Amino acid sequence: MNLEENIYNELKYVFDPEIGVNIVDLGYVDHIEIVNESTVKISLVFLTDDLVQQDYICSGVEFAALSVEGINKVIVVKEAVKWNPNRLNEKMKRELIGIN
Repeated sequence: MNLEENIYNELKYVFDPEIGVNIVDLGYVDHIEIVNESTVKISLVFLTDDLVQQDYICSGVEFAALSVEGINKVIVVKEAVKWNPNRLNEKMKRELIGIN
């Protein structure tokens, strides 16, 4: 598994506190950029405008990414792009909103 895959796997342990689903399946992770061998930049989009919840999720993202071997610095970016249901993975589309 490469570094980006390892980070995605750890981010599956970060949940949206209101929905109870991980941020990867919800499509909150817009992009992961490996800046160098010890630094990663993670861009997120959010369902909520609530800054407290956004900060809570960002803290979880930082903690999860830092748990990946070799990562010592995490830059979390809140993208201006608004979340929409098309960002859900296929399983979540079926389970949460009934889209086939």
